[in-house]
Amino acid sequence: VKNVLHALGIKVSSTGKETLEIIKHPFAQKMIIYKSASWLLSHFIENLKESIDEKSGRGHATFQQIGSITGRVITVKPKFQEVPKEQQYRNLFIAPPGYEIITADYSQIELRILAYLSKDKQLLKIFNKKQDLHRITASKIFKINIKKVTEEQRDAAKRINFAILYGRSPQNLSQDLNISVKKANSFINNYFDIFPGVKSTLTKLSNDAMKKGYAETLLGRKMYLDEDTKKRIHSVGKNYPVQGTCADIIKKAIFNVNKYLKPHGARIINTVHDELVIECKKSEVIRFKEVVDREMKKAASFFIDPVRVEVEIVIGNVWQKK
Repeated sequence: VKNVLHALGIKVSSTGKETLEIIKHPFAQKMIIYKSASWLLSHFIENLKESIDEKSGRGHATFQQIGSITGRVITVKPKFQEVPKEQQYRNLFIAPPGYEIITADYSQIELRILAYLSKDKQLLKIFNKKQDLHRITASKIFKINIKKVTEEQRDAAKRINFAILYGRSPQNLSQDLNISVKKANSFINNYFDIFPGVKSTLTKLSNDAMKKGYAETLLGRKMYLDEDTKKRIHSVGKNYPVQGTCADIIKKAIFNVNKYLKPHGARIINTVHDELVIECKKSEVIRFKEVVDREMKKAASFFIDPVRVEVEIVIGNVWQKK
């Protein structure tokens, strides 16, 4: 691919998606489509077929309790958590006759954890008053009335919110938003002016990790720094307390919810980051929806009370997401 690009007069050091996305030549654009389709086939479609058990007729994955660096549960063989976000792929997961699927997803839980850690007044106010964080961020960063914020601007603000959370550099953000590094740096500075508590907290988390040699979650679960993570100490120190705490929250939610499901033949069939996927009888779906909502909120509040927690729930005969 690199040789073809060079032959077309386009000099690149890599052929990754981020590089191809900024090349306007038709060949580069078609390579993005090809790579996406190739990944989908090898990581999802082929593995999905192989996971189907002859006796049960259902797909089965292996769940690893601490499968990722943050401590999240992950699935392997196949990677059911890497199902593409488009609904057409989730439609492949169908409830058995007489059952329905409840999909329960924490709303912006990592940003809520950040609000708890930072005690930033503006951030806490937005969540506790059920306001739209991304829209408010957009209005402040672009310096416009909140009613005039476009969906494109809201999406940009959403990317900025998560870029800050994950410790991404102005260079990364500039590529993500297709803007100059100078503009990206300006957006980040504006963000910290809006939420000053976030900046001081992220700096403290990074410095603490450097001094102690480990980062830790609100539960006290530690990740000791090896040679690789030491090179990324500033981002790891910021990321782990938030993402690791999120992993702890979802595990507590699994524990809380499961004790109500098991006696009635209902079960958790998947977990994806901050989402639970539950299968239960149609006749009991409304009751279990209330149970799932209550117990997931209770699990999160155990860690980040008094930050308001929201859970988005969708019910259907297929795996859906709001």
